[in-house]
Amino acid sequence: NFLEFGMSLLAQFIMKGQFRAILFACILGGFSQRFPPLAIFSSVIVSMYILRKGEAEGLIVLIGTAAITYVMSFYIESRIGLDFPVALGLLIPVYLCSRVLRATESQGYAITAAAACSAVFAFSVQLITGDAVLWWSGWLETVVENVRGATYEGFEEDGTILVMNGLVAILLGLSTISSILIARWLQSILYNPGGF
Repeated sequence: NFLEFGMSLLAQFIMKGQFRAILFACILGGFSQRFPPLAIFSSVIVSMYILRKGEAEGLIVLIGTAAITYVMSFYIESRIGLDFPVALGLLIPVYLCSRVLRATESQGYAITAAAACSAVFAFSVQLITGDAVLWWSGWLETVVENVRGATYEGFEEDGTILVMNGLVAILLGLSTISSILIARWLQSILYNPGGF
């Protein structure tokens, strides 16, 4: 179908060399500071490269993408509350889960690794901040001011603030899983049609 054909062309372009992969991942990663969903597509490129070329070449793409995306973040206007590109937060979990998928050839193990990364994230926020609820509460106060129709009190009343650390961790896990599964799908389109 048309979607598979288009994605196949894109994947072929990306897989022709590390420079192309880094360039495309950086563009998407840099603009994830403004449009967060682009972070998933940036991570897809890194994951696809790891799945096809291996951990060493994938690590080069990851480091190149992270470095250039970080530099780009100084020149791209960010959304309120996002001081850095979301893609930078996804790269390490995507790298680890892609390695698991490549080593085990099991999407189940890769999803389990993504869940473990999410749990580590949630525990880390709690340990680093000392009080995750208070930290997320401060972040929400800043962000909500610029969202039409949303109020900080609404988050307090429905109890969202109490589970915010878990919600963000779940979002990280779902984004990681989406990235590696889309990368696996693209890899199958290119190298093993129907294999996904």
